[in-house]
Amino acid sequence: MQYLALRTRTQYLRGEEDVAGDTVINSHINYAILDILNKYPFSWSLATANLTLSTGTANLPSTYNPKWRIHDARITVSSTSDDNIFTEIDITKRDSYGSTDYVYWITYSAGTYTFNTPVQTGTVVIYYYTQPAALTGDSDYCIVPDGEA
Repeated sequence: MQYLALRTRTQYLRGEEDVAGDTVINSHINYAILDILNKYPFSWSLATANLTLSTGTANLPSTYNPKWRIHDARITVSSTSDDNIFTEIDITKRDSYGSTDYVYWITYSAGTYTFNTPVQTGTVVIYYYTQPAALTGDSDYCIVPDGEA
C-alpha cells in the first residue's frame, strides 16, 4: 500500500481532512510500522546482505533491526563442503576464540551496528530482519502487507 493511501485512511478514521504536512499522523504511521515489525520476526521482513570483513569487522546494513538479531551468518566458498556457519557469542567470551572459529558478536557505536569476528577476512552472507526507512513520499510503499497494516 502506498504511503498516501495509508495517510489518507488514517486521517479519515480520525475524522480529519487529508493534510499532506500533518507530522503527527506521519510519525504515528511510521511508528506503527515499526511496532508491527518488532512484534514478530515476519518472514517477509527477512533480507540478505554480503558483508566484507576487514580485520574481522564489517558494518551491518542500515536497515538491520536489532530487535531480532541476525537470523543466519555464514561464509560460503566454492566447495559445497566449505559452508562455515557462524554462532553468536557474548562479547565477554570473544577472547576464548581464535581466528579459525566461526563466531561473532555485535557492537553498536555512533548509530552503526558492527559485525565482529575473530575470522579476519572473507565475505559473510547474513540473513537479517529489516527496519525500513520512514515513509515520506506519497508514492513510498509500506513493506507491511495490507491486511496487517
